[in-house]
Amino acid sequence: MASSKRKPFFMVTYEEWVPWTRVVPQQDGSVRITGPMGNLLDILSNNLQFNYELIRSPEKVWGGPDKNGNWNGMLGMLQREEAEFAVGPFTITSQRETISDMSVPLSGANKAMMMERPRLRTDMAGFLKAFTLEVWLLTAMSMLAISCATIVLVKAEGRVFGRVVKNVYSHTILWVLKSVTQESSVWLPPHDAGQVLVTTWLLASLVFMSSYSGILTAMLTLPRVTIPIDSLADLVAQDDLPWKLEGGTSLHQYFREAKSGVQLEVYRRLGGTFKDCWEARQEVVDGKYVALCDDTTIIKVMAWDFGTTGDCHIYMARESVISSVWMGVAFRRNSSYIRQANRVIRMMTEAGLVQHWLNEEIGSVPQCLRPPSADRSDGIAALNFEAFSGPLLVLAGGSCLAFISFTLEVLVGRFSGVTAN
Repeated sequence: MASSKRKPFFMVTYEEWVPWTRVVPQQDGSVRITGPMGNLLDILSNNLQFNYELIRSPEKVWGGPDKNGNWNGMLGMLQREEAEFAVGPFTITSQRETISDMSVPLSGANKAMMMERPRLRTDMAGFLKAFTLEVWLLTAMSMLAISCATIVLVKAEGRVFGRVVKNVYSHTILWVLKSVTQESSVWLPPHDAGQVLVTTWLLASLVFMSSYSGILTAMLTLPRVTIPIDSLADLVAQDDLPWKLEGGTSLHQYFREAKSGVQLEVYRRLGGTFKDCWEARQEVVDGKYVALCDDTTIIKVMAWDFGTTGDCHIYMARESVISSVWMGVAFRRNSSYIRQANRVIRMMTEAGLVQHWLNEEIGSVPQCLRPPSADRSDGIAALNFEAFSGPLLVLAGGSCLAFISFTLEVLVGRFSGVTAN
């Protein structure tokens, strides 16, 4: 900090926001700001010729209004003229501009959702998911209908031609089941009308089972990663994972003032707040909740995660919560420095300095920005026991059912023999 007494001296308020603003404690008890906003503050101080002291708001938040229109946090200090400007940067909103003067935009950003990255998980019932529940129910109803129709038709033809078919119920039901499972059967209806009916069913079952086997093969070869939350509508439609907001921010205020729709539902079921997205990163990685943050911080968290673990554990939802917001430095109302500050900020943004500083702070994580389905390794992977446990359970259930049937047959046979004696 310069020591010339000719320079004006005033207070500058701050809060930490990685990657924009990093707070570095000094040995004398003061703090220093690094990162893009630290560079900007140094350039403003040198060009506008002022000295400053960094102070923090009592609430340690960005700031929002109460019912009486009094603001807390950094913006509250500007409203009360306790500081000349706040480093931020702040999302520029019309409400904030009523109690402060916002600089020209430094950068743009989106508000998004940060959560634990979905993974490819095995599903015991996966072999049933080639078709929806409605398709399976319609198939079962078709099997029942064709069985009943065949039985009625075979009996009617038997009366017409004077030829009674024995065990028509068991023959028909077994034939329908075998046709669906693509097994051969020696039994057929003895007359033309019945044979035309079962031929039609054979063609339908052939199409059904060919479609099933093809879809199942594709699902096993290229498994899909289920992404349960990719929008605000998905967020409020589930109950498995809570969500939180960064307290005292424009995003928190946006949902708090919502009057209807999915935004109101998000705030009504809000699971709480956290200090900032950077400090909440480990809890998000652990899958404790979904964090609603800015995309710049989310990408920074991805870079930290990949640099620390060598893997991607963070996912950013594809649908933005709020798209294309502008951010700037907040000055107190009627500040004599904002015009000069705007000139300096405009020169830096046009030269690409702000974005260059931000990119240096964030790093690059293109692999973590890919969809989770791209995480699968190349080549064909062998199915593990858990992935194949569903068909095995069906086999075990069928075997148990056959054993029970066999036991009942033996008991009934013995009981009938004892009764006959």
